[in-house]
Amino acid sequence: MSPVFPLNSSSSDFLTPFRKYFEEVQVGDQLVSGKRTITDADIKAFANLSWDHFYAHTDHTSLEGTLFDKPVAHGYFILSAAAGLFVDAAKGPVLLNYGLEECRFTKPVYPGSTIAVQLTCKEKIEQEQKEDTEETHKPNRLH
Repeated sequence: MSPVFPLNSSSSDFLTPFRKYFEEVQVGDQLVSGKRTITDADIKAFANLSWDHFYAHTDHTSLEGTLFDKPVAHGYFILSAAAGLFVDAAKGPVLLNYGLEECRFTKPVYPGSTIAVQLTCKEKIEQEQKEDTEETHKPNRLH
């Protein structure tokens, strides 16, 4: 298995997988992000941004008889916040985010919960190469 490096690693040989070329990423490579604590203000801000004011996210008085103990974070907010934990904002080469095959929200995330991300390259799929120009990138995928 490849070494696991935190995103903010001080190792001089660490390069986030999203800054590597497809050929440089190895199956088993892992990245562990820093942590973020979810707040009630985060949930309210996402509700306003997304227009998703479903009672389970925003109405503290309507939760009796539901499976939620208190207002719960939106699943798509958690997904977005998680992405922010492993993105390197600097300009440079980057692997394409092709999308998600499977995403499940299996456990509620409440204000005060702390999240982190662990990514593992499980598979590399070689695909037909297009002519490599500045505007064209190789259409390979990581899983």
